[in-house]
Amino acid sequence: MSKKNTLADEYRAFRRAMDEDDHENVVKYGIKLTKRKDFKAPPLIIKTIGIAYTNIAEKLQKEENGELAEDENWPNAVADGDILKGDANAAKDTPDKAAQIEKNVREAWRFLKKAYDAGAEFSPTDVVCMANVGIQGSLRKHVFLHNILAETAQKIKSGEYPELPKEKTFLLLEALASCCYEKGQMAESFDLHKQCLALVDEPIRKAQIYSRVVFLALYLPFTSQELFEVHKGYGDVLRDIPRYTHDLAARSEEIRRTGRKIRIGYITPDCRVHVAVRFFIGMLNYADREKFTTTMYSLSKKTDFMTEEVKKAADCFTDVSKMNASQVATQIYEDGIDILVDLAGHTGGSGLPVLAYKPAPVQMSGIGYLFSTGLADVDYFITDSVVDPPGTHEKYFVETPLYLTSQFSLHFVAEGGAPPSEGAPCRKNGFVTFGVFNNYRKITDEMILTWKKILDKVPNSRILLKCATYAMEGMVDVAKARFAALGVDVARLEFEPSTQYYMKRYLDVDIALDTYPYTGGGTTCDALYMGVPVVTLYGERRNTRFSLGILANMGLKYLAVDTYEKYGEMAVQLAGDIELLDTLHKKIRPMLQNSIVGRPDLYTKELEAKFSAVLGL
Repeated sequence: MSKKNTLADEYRAFRRAMDEDDHENVVKYGIKLTKRKDFKAPPLIIKTIGIAYTNIAEKLQKEENGELAEDENWPNAVADGDILKGDANAAKDTPDKAAQIEKNVREAWRFLKKAYDAGAEFSPTDVVCMANVGIQGSLRKHVFLHNILAETAQKIKSGEYPELPKEKTFLLLEALASCCYEKGQMAESFDLHKQCLALVDEPIRKAQIYSRVVFLALYLPFTSQELFEVHKGYGDVLRDIPRYTHDLAARSEEIRRTGRKIRIGYITPDCRVHVAVRFFIGMLNYADREKFTTTMYSLSKKTDFMTEEVKKAADCFTDVSKMNASQVATQIYEDGIDILVDLAGHTGGSGLPVLAYKPAPVQMSGIGYLFSTGLADVDYFITDSVVDPPGTHEKYFVETPLYLTSQFSLHFVAEGGAPPSEGAPCRKNGFVTFGVFNNYRKITDEMILTWKKILDKVPNSRILLKCATYAMEGMVDVAKARFAALGVDVARLEFEPSTQYYMKRYLDVDIALDTYPYTGGGTTCDALYMGVPVVTLYGERRNTRFSLGILANMGLKYLAVDTYEKYGEMAVQLAGDIELLDTLHKKIRPMLQNSIVGRPDLYTKELEAKFSAVLGL
């Protein structure tokens, strides 16, 4: 063996690379050491290799994104600090680099997990590093990481571990909050994000964390007034942001005098395969191009075939994903947008911080969010009189409610290949299948107990539960244990991850069971499109009333009830009336398509009339 291949030389090269922060050579010589037959690499070396892979991935991501944009999607991304940024699949112009990032993330996890299993000592900083690799992209090891993070946080709190620096504390709590979120522990995630909020000072970053707090509040049993108070705090976070000024009367007069088209701007992070795109692409496709011109400001860091569809539908498509909020606001102001419409509210990566700069004289929000923005710079909130009854809900908005027949309309652009229902599947199956395709995070213990009563009263029935969460490692076991603890016979449950063509799976479902207090929106429309009746429970809060609004516009309001008892009774009653079920399965799709919920052309015409009205035209 030549001298350069001796154990001593390779170890010295490994140590030198460590001292020089030469991560590529740490990996190179570290792997050589692990492959030597005359040397058993200790767990510390294996851990060091994993950390080096993490740093390489972070460097590649920074090269891809430049100095990374401040608006990161959540919960699939963990922001700030010396960790990998964003989704490992998010690179859009350089797929080779995206593949390199993905490879390094996976190798980082492999070595870190191996070191952990081998008993390597993991400091709180090491735990944060491993966690923020493990929850990236397609890895999503939230269930495994949850206990490790919780134990580390507790040891820091008790003094067993030394306090972490402020930024590292933030990263630890944020990673733990993300794990709780994915496991459906919404109250814990809410509390942890409130702790994160206290560790952030910069206004735009603080606003992004605050958006997570208010979004999580929608899952919890707050009253409308309590939710409103939480949301109002968002405006306080951004109160010192400089605002553009406008003369709305002069703008309206200029449009009348010149006869130019009204410039509508839409801003969203969801110009991609995402439930939200189906709620706004129809507004672009059916825009009255003689009177309006539409510009889509895309904050989407990921792009796919739906991005191309949005580009074709909009008059102008502007990718602002690598700009910060101030730069995006400047772009919108210089474009002379008359009405700016936020389509995401407090969901991940939204453009609300942009609206705080007031780049357009009239600003609206709606379509993609379930409550007031809490930002007084937003003038109107798009809604309808079923979801928000006039005279009762205005007090829960900082905006002025803008009432339409339906708060949204769905463009079934991707569902065209889904065959219509030929009737209730229980006819051929001999048993009733209930379906819950809503996200696992929306499922409360009260809902599970209600479903148990339904199963008890409908012999041989079962529940098919389908969503992306069940693809996560360990989550089906977590869900089964939870249902079992509440007395449900898990043998009557079937858990499936989401699939690309999941719509066809509805053909095996007789009755869809909605969640409460966070009801379905896209999933409700999907079920109805496939002919499946949806039983829903509603209350006063607006995000409990989404399915109610959809069903009311279709003439199926009787499927929406206002108590848990009535919910159970409605599901059992439907399950016992096979003829009615069979008829509904054959009739519901055309009922949806003939209602404004399934007519984006009519919806867009009504919305554009409101656009003209708020401008005084």
